[in-house]
Amino acid sequence: MQNNATPGTERGTLTPRQEQLLRALLTENSIAAAAKHANCAIRTAHLWLKQPHFQEAYRAARKEGLSRATSRLQAASSDAVDTLRAILAQPDAPAYSRVAAARVILDSALRAQELEELEVRLQHLERAVEAREAAGPYPEEALL
Repeated sequence: MQNNATPGTERGTLTPRQEQLLRALLTENSIAAAAKHANCAIRTAHLWLKQPHFQEAYRAARKEGLSRATSRLQAASSDAVDTLRAILAQPDAPAYSRVAAARVILDSALRAQELEELEVRLQHLERAVEAREAAGPYPEEALL
């Protein structure tokens, strides 16, 4: 079966102009600015933003951008820890600097521990749900 759909109306397919608007939406501060940057009418931009395939592509592009930013933050976190430790260990650093570094280190360590504990608890709950689903439906009398 041949597909005669107009490009950009079919799920997953964006026209070059839609791609241009998508890129502009990722860098501009407003839809109007993105539309202007992409040489697109604001009304058209709003119409495209209502289309499920465009929304999906926009969501995926934003997610990818956030993933790249998160990777960069993770790469810099080792340097940040080294800096905090250096401040903490420097005896001639002002007391407020050492206290601030100590507070950040302790808060971060506590948060990391809490996240690890939550992850373990979540894994236990997921296994319990999977086991319950594998056991089959509840007997009717157990529901009464």
